Amino acid sequence: MQIVLGADDKHLRFRSSVALRRVGTHEIELTMATRVSCRNWFGRIYMACIHHAHHHYVMPTMLRAAVGRVMHSDPVTRQAWPAQPA
Repeated sequence: MQIVLGADDKHLRFRSSVALRRVGTHEIELTMATRVSCRNWFGRIYMACIHHAHHHYVMPTMLRAAVGRVMHSDPVTRQAWPAQPA
């Protein structure tokens, strides 16, 4: 299962992807990725200012929250997630 979110404005264009898959009977793999394209100099300055905080604080916090939701979800729901393709 994968969800792709995004937004565009006059300074930035970004896409975030969250993918979840069952890798075994009791294992789940969660992957997050973000891609940002700067459209002008203001976008580049903005990204230069927030990149460190986003990389070291925002993404790990989002991953921990997502893992927490998965770990506390209903086992029947988790069982319905697709397995890794052979």
